[in-house]
Amino acid sequence: MVGLILSMKKYLIIISFFTLFAFESNSQNFIPNSSFEDTIVHNFFGIYDFSYDSTRTSCWTSINRTYHFLNCINVRAYAQWLDELPPRSGNSKVYIRQLHHGNPYYNLDSTNDMRTYIQTKLTQPLTIGQSYEFKMYVSTGYYAPTSQAAITSLQNLGVHFSDERFLDTTTLGRVNLIPQISFSGINFYSIPNTWMELSATYTAQGGERYVTIGNFDYAQDLVFVNAPFGLDSISSEVAQAAILLDDLSLIPLGSTDSSYLKINLGNDTTFCDSVNITLTAQSGFESYLWSNGATSQSIHITEPGIYWCTTEEFCTTCKDSIIISLQPPKTINLGNDTSFCLVEDYSIQLYSGLGFSSYLWSTGHTGTSIYADTAGTYTVQATYLCGTVYDTIKIITIPKPDPPALFDTAICLNTNYIIADIANLRWYESFTDSISSSTYPDIITTEPNQYSLFVSQVVNSCESDIINFEVNVIDKPSFFFPDSTITCFHDTLYLGPVNNYNFIWNNGNNTSPLLIQNEGIYILEATNQCGNFIDSTIVSYIDCYCTVFIPNTFTPNNDLLNDSFKVIYECDFQDFELSIYNRWGELIFHSFDPTASWDGTFQSKVVQNDVYLVKIGYTNKIDNNEKHINNFVHISR
Repeated sequence: MVGLILSMKKYLIIISFFTLFAFESNSQNFIPNSSFEDTIVHNFFGIYDFSYDSTRTSCWTSINRTYHFLNCINVRAYAQWLDELPPRSGNSKVYIRQLHHGNPYYNLDSTNDMRTYIQTKLTQPLTIGQSYEFKMYVSTGYYAPTSQAAITSLQNLGVHFSDERFLDTTTLGRVNLIPQISFSGINFYSIPNTWMELSATYTAQGGERYVTIGNFDYAQDLVFVNAPFGLDSISSEVAQAAILLDDLSLIPLGSTDSSYLKINLGNDTTFCDSVNITLTAQSGFESYLWSNGATSQSIHITEPGIYWCTTEEFCTTCKDSIIISLQPPKTINLGNDTSFCLVEDYSIQLYSGLGFSSYLWSTGHTGTSIYADTAGTYTVQATYLCGTVYDTIKIITIPKPDPPALFDTAICLNTNYIIADIANLRWYESFTDSISSSTYPDIITTEPNQYSLFVSQVVNSCESDIINFEVNVIDKPSFFFPDSTITCFHDTLYLGPVNNYNFIWNNGNNTSPLLIQNEGIYILEATNQCGNFIDSTIVSYIDCYCTVFIPNTFTPNNDLLNDSFKVIYECDFQDFELSIYNRWGELIFHSFDPTASWDGTFQSKVVQNDVYLVKIGYTNKIDNNEKHINNFVHISR
């Protein structure tokens, strides 16, 4: 990169031709003291003097209630105390910063912040409609993580032009200005320890005399970027965002700068084994000054670092810098040879690491990593500035083992359950459980229960599929027969429990339940692995048929023929109820005696000839079934 800064420092006694040349060259840059060399030395800490020395045309000042850069103070001493990046040119640079919300070191609470701005008066007013190129060089300027000035950085910077000087002595944070030039989304840490050029074009409204530089974002829009080394070693009391500025220029577009002398030290250079280079500036300059103090046209370099050279010819000062780096040797390590289980959709990621310009794997891939899903030997070669490095890894695949041979089983009460002698079992809560245990779940045998177990087996570091089997805790057989079993002739009767027992009846049959077709004594023995049980019953049949008849007419006229109503039945009732109602729903006769008869009277009075509702409810002793019958009876005299 090439930088060109103009300043009038000496040689003003030279003949008028050179004086005119120096004036014209310097007049191209409308920003005075653009590299901050013309300053006043004094301690600015705690000073709030907002006086302005209008006689100093190269004065840089602050515009709000911060103590930085007040009335043309020196910025050199503070920059050297920070141990930052050296100035891009000369001996000085400017430093602006943004303090975080709540910084207790500066008595900031969570609602405010502190910002510094710099302002200067242009060498002449801007012309309406004229386009100007604004340029400045910025950096975080940190060398090490102990620097307190650059632990974070702002992403946005702005430039404001005005026709009057702006000053707000009551504001500590953002000033109420809208910048005409905004540099947004800048990552000052992308190229650390060097200067970054920012430039933009501005079309003047006419009459602008002042330029102000800083961050103009509203508090809610502030964006901070952490330094690569983080905040671990920095106290939160001094946490702040810092930006360094140097070599500012504002030049009308269309002006010719071909007459300016320039130097170019070349592109930044990286060496592999050792640094060995001669840096040479262009010839034709009156004097040379290198960053190491040399005054010759060339210097020989054997150490990495940032080197700059400043030259002077008449009233023109030129400067350029170059970064010399030493590349440490790089290696690749894919790890030790390894193996993995051959299961569906499984692979191992092989990663070579970052920092190389190109990669080539034995599979043909050219990225930083590949996924190996088959056995074999994998090689990667990675190329960087200083050569190519290699590494190889061998991958072995192991077939998935079969699940363990465990099956459904039953154990008796109060016995110990012993799993089969199978090594490396893994127990789970379900098929989808991802957490396993090497100890199988407790099987409690003090009461009957059923356990559903899920298990796999690990063989050669590979795990089988999960299987499920049941463990049933059982007791010896138990069932109940009554001493006698009575059933109706027309009913179907089955005897015996429904269980997984071994059965044997006294008639030689071995099924249960058993269809009973004859009267007699039936004896059943049930057996399982835990013991046996025997019970018996006597089966007999009865006629369970029951008939109930309700007459539909009777003639209560005392002729001794059909003079009363009576239910006719052939049943053995356990319960019986007879109810008779007139057409108005009034109960006129009621009895629990199935032999009772009604003489056609109600409350000792003869009822009229009519139709009456008869309701009967009864329970048969044989089948114990409750039944209801409704019918009508007609009285006719």
